[in-house]
Amino acid sequence: MEKKRKIIVSIVVSLSLILVAVVATGVIMAVNNKKSNGADEVQNTKERFTSLMCRNTQEDQNLCREVLSQVDGSSSSDPKAYIDAAVNDIRDSVTTALKMITTEEEFSKDDNGIKMAIDGCKEVMESALSSLDLFSNALRSNHDINSVQTQSPDLKNWLSAVISYQQSCVDIFEDQNEGERKIKEQLQSQSLDRVEKVSIITLDIVTGLAKIIEDLGVHVQMKPISSSGRVLREEVDNEGFPDWFSSSDRKLLAKDVKFYVPNVVVAKDGSGNFRTIQDAINSYPKTKNFQGRYIIYVKTGIYKENCTVPSHAMNVFMYGDGPTKTIVTASMSNVTHNLKTMLTATFVNKAGMFLAKDMRFENAAGAKGHQAVALRNVGDFSAFYNCHIHGYQDTLYVQANRQFYRNCEIAGTVDFIFGTSPGWAPHDGNEMKGFLDICEYGNTGPAASVHGRIKWKGYRGIITKNEAMRFTVAEFLKGGPNNSADQWLNALGVPFDSGFLRP
Repeated sequence: MEKKRKIIVSIVVSLSLILVAVVATGVIMAVNNKKSNGADEVQNTKERFTSLMCRNTQEDQNLCREVLSQVDGSSSSDPKAYIDAAVNDIRDSVTTALKMITTEEEFSKDDNGIKMAIDGCKEVMESALSSLDLFSNALRSNHDINSVQTQSPDLKNWLSAVISYQQSCVDIFEDQNEGERKIKEQLQSQSLDRVEKVSIITLDIVTGLAKIIEDLGVHVQMKPISSSGRVLREEVDNEGFPDWFSSSDRKLLAKDVKFYVPNVVVAKDGSGNFRTIQDAINSYPKTKNFQGRYIIYVKTGIYKENCTVPSHAMNVFMYGDGPTKTIVTASMSNVTHNLKTMLTATFVNKAGMFLAKDMRFENAAGAKGHQAVALRNVGDFSAFYNCHIHGYQDTLYVQANRQFYRNCEIAGTVDFIFGTSPGWAPHDGNEMKGFLDICEYGNTGPAASVHGRIKWKGYRGIITKNEAMRFTVAEFLKGGPNNSADQWLNALGVPFDSGFLRP
């Protein structure tokens, strides 16, 4: 009997263990299913976001997906994370290029052509990193994708600058020199080609951001652009200046030139603080947070020197006694000095908010010098007013960023205004019609009616004036959510009209 009881107890215990095991297995399966569902949800979210962001890029769709797939699962529902992943990919490629350049630098000290190319490429790649840092800082400072959209003019400018710098690095290596050609091919295959492609992909994403976040269900408030050539009323104070414009700059612009109070004066005869322009530039305060304009007055004279305004020398205002009286001249060239075109410039500006007025910048190398730059400008929000820029070939090198020229005489014979700015080619074929917005505004004449127009995906028909304003030059000169073209150009004191010339 006791033995039978033991057998029954053993059977009951065994059955209990089996039930516990079954229950435990069910719990594990439930947890695993939950994890699986969570992983599937993350993957589905990533695929949706990636599809939305890659759909309009003109570059390789597979590359776009590869880049955006780097987004961490915990950030898969944040649109900013995808843009950040793309920018980090560009930064990694630029860093790779700089490491390669540094390595080549050690083995190319005896070849002057290679050394110059490496120096030039290194300069523009470091500038590319600076532009990417500005982009990343802006991305981090905006808390949601809607606020990122409002700063898209800045973001597009910085990405365009990276593309320009990448192209400058490629161009500086000459194919005729076998050593330079090999270095260029290595840089392109291992770094620079990817810099260009991923930058274009990211630029396409930022350009189409309004539509992307609309499809994600986020409302975007689009502000009309002023067409009056004046600052929007809600963005200025009662004196007509933007809020961020300092009182010292207001007083500066209100005065006639003869009443300017320069920080330093340049005079060849020794009557000023310096005899050379470069010495005056070098006197820019070392204080990290220097406020206001640093005014340099260059007296009448012919200044035979090569000058560079470094990137840290922000807000320099340099003026002379007139473009026929204050002349900066040099004659460095591609042929006579065996220099790379980028390195021949008489005057180089790398600083933001630089303003030059009443001066002449020239390269006097002439026809025998071939490529010989008078002015190379990469300064964001820079402007030249009532200046002469003279040369023979490659006079004005508009290398990157937002620039404005008013009442300027730019003279030369071959490629005398050049750079890597966006442009247009004649329409050929229909393969790109799915990527275009085709709009009409202000039609007059026999063909004004839109009846019978093509039914392409991007055709939008007649648009309003506010919508049409987004295709004027004002859109391309904007500087962020609170900095329209009207604002920064007015801040420089340069007359302009950013909208329609006719109603």
